[in-house]
Amino acid sequence: MPTVARLGGITIYLYFEDDNPPHVHVIQAEHEAKVNIRSRAVMVGHIPARALARACAWIEENEDNLLRQWDEFK
Repeated sequence: MPTVARLGGITIYLYFEDDNPPHVHVIQAEHEAKVNIRSRAVMVGHIPARALARACAWIEENEDNLLRQWDEFK
């Protein structure tokens, strides 16, 4: 479960044992959401809108690298 980013109080993880579709786990304090890498849609969970927007912007900027890491460990 490597940490792929820390954005202030937001942490983004890839859990390599997870199933498709490719997604990351976004955690802020007691909130957690699984976010689809390609669509940036919340699959499960909840995270405050401001934190989600910040995480999604980062995910968009790093989409190619995230998908490459996902494929490498699957």
